Amino acid sequence: MPLIPFKHLLNIINFFRKTENECGSEALVNVYWDKHDSTYIIDIPEQTASPASVHGSTNPAYSNDRYIHYMGIHSHCNMGAFFSEADNKDEQATRVYTVIGNVRSDFPEIKARISNGGTHLEIDPNTVFEDYNRKKAQSNAWFSQLQKRVGDITGMLFGIFSRKNGGGVK
Repeated sequence: MPLIPFKHLLNIINFFRKTENECGSEALVNVYWDKHDSTYIIDIPEQTASPASVHGSTNPAYSNDRYIHYMGIHSHCNMGAFFSEADNKDEQATRVYTVIGNVRSDFPEIKARISNGGTHLEIDPNTVFEDYNRKKAQSNAWFSQLQKRVGDITGMLFGIFSRKNGGGVK
């Protein structure tokens, strides 16, 4: 299976942010693989959510041989990404499960694992999502350049004002 495109991950994170901002609750997203069209489908199921839990269903439209329920993803709002005891009990089906924590941050924390009939194995999120850590590192590298240039500008302005004021800042 190909990696889930980064654009899908961003859309999911934005949905989680909106849900947390407007409802103060966690949320659930199901990801299906369409075997006929060789593409991922992002589905928001009917769900009941609170600030610390979410329970949802699967969409009957995707309950046939054409689709594979590849992943269930839920948010942890302003908590870190971790698999809780409730997750351990709920996540028994054979598929990938992901939790996204600290959804307000620029780069939320992501944890992923595989469940094989209730036996869980944590995996690197980059094995299922396209380039998340690489894009985070790229953004951080860009930001470090911005800090350097801001520092250079600050030094340059200090020098200009120092000269205008006879060598001192007033």
